[in-house]
Amino acid sequence: MKPRIGTRYFTGQLDYEFRDSTATVKPKKNTPDILRVTEVWGLAYYNWLIKEQKQSVDKIVFDITPLNLKEHLVESFKRRISYLNLNNPFTLEIIDSFPVKLYSKDEIINRPEGEVVINKFKQRKPGGTSGRLEKDFQDFLNGESILRDSDDDFDQYKLIYRRLALLGDDFYNLEKNYKVIREVPTGVFKDDIKEKNRILPTFFVDFVAFNKKGELSLIELKLNDPKLHVISQLLDYALFAVSYKEQIIKMVLGHIGQQYCPESFDKKPIACYVANNWFHTKFDEISKYYSPDPKGFDLKFKKVVLGESITI
Repeated sequence: MKPRIGTRYFTGQLDYEFRDSTATVKPKKNTPDILRVTEVWGLAYYNWLIKEQKQSVDKIVFDITPLNLKEHLVESFKRRISYLNLNNPFTLEIIDSFPVKLYSKDEIINRPEGEVVINKFKQRKPGGTSGRLEKDFQDFLNGESILRDSDDDFDQYKLIYRRLALLGDDFYNLEKNYKVIREVPTGVFKDDIKEKNRILPTFFVDFVAFNKKGELSLIELKLNDPKLHVISQLLDYALFAVSYKEQIIKMVLGHIGQQYCPESFDKKPIACYVANNWFHTKFDEISKYYSPDPKGFDLKFKKVVLGESITI
């Protein structure tokens, strides 16, 4: 039982199979985002089977055997699938030549000693080449012109947070002198930050900031880029944050200083935002599978629609 492939239907990057209450998806070839694509469209296939085909599905199998991927890419995929397996009533499984043993919640949150994050990096400086819509909007939200033209720390950061009000009520009327960090790397390594010691791939969180509740906020900003697997990208950032929260708190304090952070933000949940001017039509039906157990991972996921208007 296979879904229809093509625009407005399902991606043609996967093979689909349903047999004996098990849905299986297998990527056809390796592409830069293929594991995220496999993950979200595997969930979309499951949703299609139960909602439109009225099938009973107990398990989703992600067969990545053909890809022969590097270990750190499989590791990030394993963590995401482990999280999804813990947060949903169905079972998930990865096959990579052989079945991959998924993590428990404790194994995701409490990582072994010796795993280190990138804590020293250069923050993006104001300015740069204009004319790239998404980057220009990021420059605006980051207050590049304010940082360039103002010498008064107290005033400039309040003004920057007024711009973040474009991301919705969580940032509206914040009026706090918090700082923002732009393009925070997520790589994880064993003992030393060297390529040969890599555990997880390095991605870059567009913004690390704070919301009205004083929660550490990870923000992924998109414009005119409604790919469904953005939700998988957000989960990568979220699991990085909860697995290495203590190290990330130290990194944040080291980069912006205690005086520019809310009190006790290290004791609060982590809020993860994905903002876009429009989302994939299947986003809402897939994102529900990512909704975290509030008692389990201390995470919040938020969708922000930029410039939305509603006819009344």
